[in-house]
This record gives sequence, structure tokens and C-alpha cells, in this order.
Amino acid sequence: ASVDITAAEYGVAMEVTDNVDEDSVMSGLELFVRIRDRMVFALSLAMEDDFLALFASLSATVGSSGVDLSVANMISAQVTPRTAGTRADAQVYVLDTQQANDLDSAISAASTSAAVYALSADRLIGYAPTMNNGMDASRQVMTFRGLPVFATGLTDTANTGADVVGACFCVSTAQNDATGATTFGQAWKRLPRLETDRIIHGRSTALVTTARWGCCELQDGSGTAIITDA
Repeated sequence: ASVDITAAEYGVAMEVTDNVDEDSVMSGLELFVRIRDRMVFALSLAMEDDFLALFASLSATVGSSGVDLSVANMISAQVTPRTAGTRADAQVYVLDTQQANDLDSAISAASTSAAVYALSADRLIGYAPTMNNGMDASRQVMTFRGLPVFATGLTDTANTGADVVGACFCVSTAQNDATGATTFGQAWKRLPRLETDRIIHGRSTALVTTARWGCCELQDGSGTAIITDA
């Protein structure tokens, strides 16, 4: 079986006037490099948003509309692909920031003391928060039952905005690719490319960065959508 991936074009433009370049304490090359890096970051956010929109297409779902994410939802999302016959060696969770907050609250509410909380975290659900609570570039907020959990504010809503859509899915590894367990795929047709155009009458330079990229669902049965209260 095969799937088609449509590569959409992404682009971001910026116009830098000569006086900004001339008055900058940085060299012209360093200034352009910094602008390029920020433009590529903007492209990556647009691509991430399109990728996260695929979660809602997964057939298997856990959670209830208008109800906060629970520990039981997290466990169910992880084991559902196994029940469907998936053979994988790596999975991840990607949650909406509200879902991540609700999960923290659910774990805390289930503990009556620090000792009980530690026992529950270490032996039952393998909960381990990250040092910076997901504020670095990785956006990983915790480990849950041995799987990394990432949080983002770019997930889609469902049920007329009442809910948000996260997911637990199988990532691309050598084994997952070999067994057909990889949930999502991507394709590049143009890597990010920076081009410039001199605007004489404006005494400025236009900087344009574009890329062509696409993503799709490869294996529906190896992922679980997590739909809970927004």
C-alpha cells in the first residue's frame, strides 16, 4: 500500500532598510543570519501546526467531550495501538498545554502526601516532570509510563471549540518503519531557502525564505487521538 503526501509551500518575507543594517552593532552578515534563523523558526511553527491537525484524523480516540484529561485516558491512549496489533519500539505523547496542565492536576489530586505521590509516580505510572517544565526548545513536560510527553499550544480544537486534540502515536524508528507501525510521515520538496531582492527606491533589501513540505497519516491503527476539555 502507498500514501500520497502533498507538499505545501511555506514562506515568510521581511524587508530590511539600509539604515537598520548600517546602524546595527552587528555586521551585515550576522544580522542576516539572525533574521534567517527567525524566519526558519516561523516556517517551522506553520509546519508544526499542519502536522498537529492530523491528530483529529486518527480513528481510535480516548477522552470525553468537556471532561479534563485523566491518568486513565493517558494509559488507554498508550495501550490502544498494542491492542490493535501494533508492533512498535517507540511512542510519544503530544498534548495541548491545557491537557498537560489537567494531567498535572490529576496526578497531584490522586496523592494525599508527598510519600504517596512519590510511590505512585515511581512505581505505578512512571511520572517524572522535566527540570524546566517544558519551557525549552524541546517542549517536553514529563515522562509518563516511560514515554516522553510534549506540550504545545498549536493543537486543533474539536466539538465546536469545547475540546482540544492531543495524541499518542508511534514515531519513525528502524523497527517501526520495518513493521509499518510509524503513524505519520513527511516529505520535503524544497528545503528552506533564503533569497534576497534589492529594492532601490526603498533603500532596502527584501528577504524571502520559502520551503515546500508536507505530512500525512501512514498507519491509522498505531496512534490514538486524545480529545478532552479545552
